[in-house]
Amino acid sequence: MSELVKLFCQKCGRENYHTYKNKKQNPKNLELKKYCPFEGAKEA
Repeated sequence: MSELVKLFCQKCGRENYHTYKNKKQNPKNLELKKYCPFEGAKEA
């Protein structure tokens, strides 16, 4: 049972990416390091 989740930059708060998360295997919050084109750096 995967669910589509939105990934937001922690500094600027903009929605930059979408990904899928399996709620049964990973019930906690998802935190990934992705490139933020607005900040110009990798953020979690």
